[in-house]
Amino acid sequence: MPAPYQRKNLKGYGVWTLGTSKIISADRYYELHGLPSAEPIYRFKDIPIDELHAIGLPLSNSICIMVAHAVFEGRFESICVRGSPLRSYEYRDKQADLAFICGYAKGRGVHIYWEGSTLDMIHIYMGGKDT
Repeated sequence: MPAPYQRKNLKGYGVWTLGTSKIISADRYYELHGLPSAEPIYRFKDIPIDELHAIGLPLSNSICIMVAHAVFEGRFESICVRGSPLRSYEYRDKQADLAFICGYAKGRGVHIYWEGSTLDMIHIYMGGKDT
């Protein structure tokens, strides 16, 4: 991620991030790893995890949880994921889960834009392709 995103540069957008992020004045800081976090904090108790699991969503990482939660709330037409290009080993193993979450979003009418992602967003909804 470049220098900290200033809230003023994201005017008109809801900003959710992990609590350890350098984003200044986000609307929500998710704390899912037991680390010190900025406010307002959203922890597992604030997320309908049981309901998300009940509909079969793979919640294997922070991005899956945050995107699934946003789609589940039903207040958004589009979501832009920034500062997470999915290049790390963790996310290479989780691309199928992320693809499933993106498909869930599309099925609910929510467009996902993934800035700088290595996910193939063109083919992701057609069963994916080898990476």
